[in-house]
Amino acid sequence: MIRKRLQTVAALAVLVALVLTAIAPATSARAAGKVLRYQQGGEPATIDPQVANYTDQVAYAHALFATLLRYDKSNQPEPYVAKEVPTVANGGISKDGLTYTYKLRTDWKWSDGKGVVKAGDVVYAFQRLVDPKSAAGYGAFLNGLLLNADKINNGDEKDLTKLGVKAIDDATVQFTLVHAAGYFNQIACLWFSAPVRKDNVERAGLPSPDAWTDPAYGPVVGTGAFTLSKWDHNKEIDFVKNPNYGGTPAKLDEIDQPIITDQAVSYAGYKSGELDIATFPTAEYKNILADPVLGKQLLKYNNSCSFYFAFDNSKPPFDDINVRKAFSYAINRDLYVHVVSQDIATKQLSFLPDGVIPNFDPKTGAEYDYNPDKAVAALKASKYPDPATFP
Repeated sequence: MIRKRLQTVAALAVLVALVLTAIAPATSARAAGKVLRYQQGGEPATIDPQVANYTDQVAYAHALFATLLRYDKSNQPEPYVAKEVPTVANGGISKDGLTYTYKLRTDWKWSDGKGVVKAGDVVYAFQRLVDPKSAAGYGAFLNGLLLNADKINNGDEKDLTKLGVKAIDDATVQFTLVHAAGYFNQIACLWFSAPVRKDNVERAGLPSPDAWTDPAYGPVVGTGAFTLSKWDHNKEIDFVKNPNYGGTPAKLDEIDQPIITDQAVSYAGYKSGELDIATFPTAEYKNILADPVLGKQLLKYNNSCSFYFAFDNSKPPFDDINVRKAFSYAINRDLYVHVVSQDIATKQLSFLPDGVIPNFDPKTGAEYDYNPDKAVAALKASKYPDPATFP
């Protein structure tokens, strides 16, 4: 398979929706032992589910750790570690929408076979997420939504037990919100909701706080379909099927991911049969499409992910909304799609790509599309009208 990214940019500057393209033979898993050789384009900065914030990190987190809920094929929440999706009708959501209660499966084992997931493990995971010591990429994601998340994440509240999540009993975890949020079950599908076991995360003898995710220092205990068997940093990262997985067992026995940053090298490895999945240089895209063999092996599919420019609105010059508008008007998304990405990308004007939410409106954000005249006018209307003195 060959895999190639499309990118999205938001915060008034959304460019394109992330699309993945890949080439794969009809049977990409190697017959002997069902081992898949899947090129990874770079060393992941982390695979910790509460710290992960980038696409490759999130993919690894999902492979190793099961979340409270997960998305079904229609992008709707379905049971996972939690045995049902909370609703008002089943008592899982309070009538005022401020309390969400999740009943956990009592048979979901840890990958090392030592016990099952309990509500306290979920509480611990969310406390890790908002704890500023974790420096989690999504640490502020629940600010203003989950009770006291902002105070803890900002360092104003040191007591993690004040976070709006508690274990009612070993199989019941309850969240208290600041305001009603009909999308909270969607949040429970995200990678950072995966429970982790405190005795594994904080075991003695680790050289650094994040070393618990490195098998060189002992088993990485998770709950997902796979376990981490090898991490030869900057060279290869390998996974094996988790024999204690609580869901439907994976069809693959093993996934080996050599880390190859040069797309030309990975593409050559694919064509020689050394790899089953590999990236390819963008310049090869149209050649692959025209190839009678490779063209049939090319897979292209949307990925629910957004890449974006994030402006710091508290500092010049982005403290001025007209500057932010000017930057959005100045971005030629069509040029990026057709020239830079060689038509692999899909133009995107709003943060959420098509397929994530029902009734997606492709016109959302159209008022901030490329318009040089509006860009000039917006900059002139800002506090920084002179390009020569622009911060």
